[in-house]
Amino acid sequence: MKIGVGIIYHEKLNEFLPAVEKCFNRFDIKKKVADFKKQPEHEARNEMLAQFGGYDFVWVIDSDELLTVKDQDKIINKAVNNNLSIGLIHLIDYASENRMIEMRDHCPIVIVKPDVRFYTNRCANLKEYQVINGVVLHHIGFMAKPETAEWKQKNHWNNAEYKDYINTIKKTTLPCEMPEEIKELIKGDKQDDERGVNDNISVKEKKRTNRRDGTLHKSGNTGKVESKAG
Repeated sequence: MKIGVGIIYHEKLNEFLPAVEKCFNRFDIKKKVADFKKQPEHEARNEMLAQFGGYDFVWVIDSDELLTVKDQDKIINKAVNNNLSIGLIHLIDYASENRMIEMRDHCPIVIVKPDVRFYTNRCANLKEYQVINGVVLHHIGFMAKPETAEWKQKNHWNNAEYKDYINTIKKTTLPCEMPEEIKELIKGDKQDDERGVNDNISVKEKKRTNRRDGTLHKSGNTGKVESKAG
């Protein structure tokens, strides 16, 4: 089975990109830098999907979204067994490793067949979709550095989503237990950054060569699946 990963990200919002690449590194990863102020989000996503002709499925992932390997396998099995065109899952918004933001009624699209096309943002038109239960998308964007969060608030590309973003960060936070696998991905990402800084300031250290580059809404009977990007 041929499965790809399409990662869309803004060049200013790539803090967790290495962790995401490592999370999905058993699949064929393609990345696209996009500025949704200059190009509509759905067009950028469709351009990405167009690169996966001949694939069975494509992960639709942003640069601050992670999945455990166990959940990846569950989602793939469900997509194959049910012949899904679109798979959506629930997510957790993390404020920190041990605090989560109160749950949203929001199920982003995470896996599609490559012929799916988005019509706005992260929303697709086909009827063959399913909310896959028993798995969760780990959204760590709200754990970004303060300067990243500040930039995003000042430069958000979608007024409606900006309001949702602000409302989300104002919600109550609750204690939670982030899976160790997800913690390790984030921790490894930060350690790579620290080692990269040391490489730059110490001429005695060996140059590193292994650093990675790498609410479900049903609109009447139209069959539209609306899944707001996280």
